[in-house]
Amino acid sequence: MGLRHASGFGRTLAKASAPKSKSGCAALRRFGFILCLLSLPAWAVLGQSAASLKTDQAVLHSRWTMVRHATYTVARLHAPDGLSVEEYISPAGFIFGLQWRGPHPPDMSALLGAYFAEYRHAASSLRRHFGPWILTTAHLTISMSGHMRAFRGSAWVNALLPPGMRLAGSRLVRNES
Repeated sequence: MGLRHASGFGRTLAKASAPKSKSGCAALRRFGFILCLLSLPAWAVLGQSAASLKTDQAVLHSRWTMVRHATYTVARLHAPDGLSVEEYISPAGFIFGLQWRGPHPPDMSALLGAYFAEYRHAASSLRRHFGPWILTTAHLTISMSGHMRAFRGSAWVNALLPPGMRLAGSRLVRNES
């Protein structure tokens, strides 16, 4: 028996029968798994070592620039889909902050890593509203704003801020002496 055409009229489509082999199915599953891994966003993770920056660049086929400041370094990654992420790196080599902007919000679980559960718990207690917001927890300061095709935000690990720096709202500024 054939499959009926979606229009409901008498035309039938032949049933496709492909040979089923265990090795073919296993290869197809492996291929699908690899595709899933390659499609995941690959940003360096907040609070982790900055060693993964080169991997990020290779996986995303992104442009990558570094700007050094007195007490930290900023690595800027620009993905082909228009999303750009600035990763703030301490002198010890850890990512203490992130800023992003682009046509869509980033995958927060990929950016926040171990801090994602804390973010999700705190964000769930917020009242839903429109407009920009800043969320401060024991370890994090996160801000987000935007509208369709124009999103921006930042995330900072408060304890990892370099000496002489502090947050003013969601911006990194020098302490005044």
